[in-house]
Parts: sequence; C-alpha cells; structure tokens
Amino acid sequence: MSAKSPEEIWGTEYDWIGVDADGHVALFSTAGGGYAPREFLRDTDAHDEAISAILSLPASTTARLAPELAPQLENTWKL
Repeated sequence: MSAKSPEEIWGTEYDWIGVDADGHVALFSTAGGGYAPREFLRDTDAHDEAISAILSLPASTTARLAPELAPQLENTWKL
C-alpha cells in the first residue's frame, strides 16, 4: 500500500480509475497538477495495478480518432 498526499504527487503524472453507478469505468489523470481524490491517494499502487490489469485485457471496442464535427464546431484537440 502506498499512501500519498496531494503535495507529494504535485508535478507528477498520476492516473486512477473510477466507476459510475452503471458500472462504466473511466480513466482520470492529474496531468501533473490536477485534482486527485482522497480514495486514490490512500493507495496509489492499487490503482496502478488495476490499470495494468485493464490494459492486459483484450480490446472490447474500437476507437474513432478526431471524428468530423459540424461546420460551426472546432476540434481544438486535433493537431
């Protein structure tokens, strides 16, 4: 178990997973300076292990990179 404080992780990239009421899983990231929930900070190693376990599973969906948007919209994430 590896507990950390918000100050200890500041400036370092940390990822964690969350699950909603419907069982959908999401990946969140501090990007070196973002919010990290207390539950994640209690055991950062457990989240690393969970992410590794998820990444070892076979793909169950496909991805679409930068889908086309309506003409009045701008995709600011597309470089």
